[in-house]
Amino acid sequence: MSRLSIETYEAISQRLKLWTGIDLGSGKQALVESRLHWRLQELQIPDLSSYLKYVNSHPKEKQHFINSLTTNKTDWFREADHFKYLTDKILPTVKSTGPIQIWSAASSTGEEIYSLAICLAEHFGSLDRFRILGSDIDTECLERAQQGHYRRETVEAQVPKHLRLKYFETMGDECRIRPDLKSVLKLRPFNLVESDWPVNIQFDVIFLRNVLIYFKPQTVETVIHRLSRYLKPHGHLIIGASETLTTLQTPVRAVAGSVYKKAA
Repeated sequence: MSRLSIETYEAISQRLKLWTGIDLGSGKQALVESRLHWRLQELQIPDLSSYLKYVNSHPKEKQHFINSLTTNKTDWFREADHFKYLTDKILPTVKSTGPIQIWSAASSTGEEIYSLAICLAEHFGSLDRFRILGSDIDTECLERAQQGHYRRETVEAQVPKHLRLKYFETMGDECRIRPDLKSVLKLRPFNLVESDWPVNIQFDVIFLRNVLIYFKPQTVETVIHRLSRYLKPHGHLIIGASETLTTLQTPVRAVAGSVYKKAA
């Protein structure tokens, strides 16, 4: 049975929602305890009620709090239909004089952005035709993405051999992204619920997959309206396969399952 009181759990949930838009809902006390346990030990704080007071009085602790409570499930070429739709349906219609711009707005530990980079490199036969921005609210995940080092066992299980040989360097138990592939990427910390977004370009495609399920509908609408400002006319937004925007008021329309398109 959880030792975390309902009052403290609700206070933590409210703080997380305020800072990230993530709605934990009810009954996640055990999850919160397990994810913050290591932080309590590191800071030598006796309980979560005391830790919450510490968070509220130490602004630098905010990022540790967020990193601990965000979910970062990801895989190589996750939801493969999206990559096929990108190459078969979207890319042939993009008219651009410069590199195609893609934003992975919840890139976690990097599997999505590197999967995208591999997909586009294979499609174009060149690294000059595209650029990818990867962002995430979890700074620890971004550090891992920047390193581009992954467990060999996982990469071998999820990435076809011919792509591993072409885009990875195997070193012991690790597979490392080759430097030339990393060169087409930029990574930066980014909070989707904050109003000041450090982006000054528009994108042909934005991936925001498996994030909206953690938001309340009003927050989803706000985020999608903001994202649409950074989509080019007729640009595409791709969300998670289990997510939908069809019941919400947004400036994009569904064109295929979880793929949406911005009006001109």
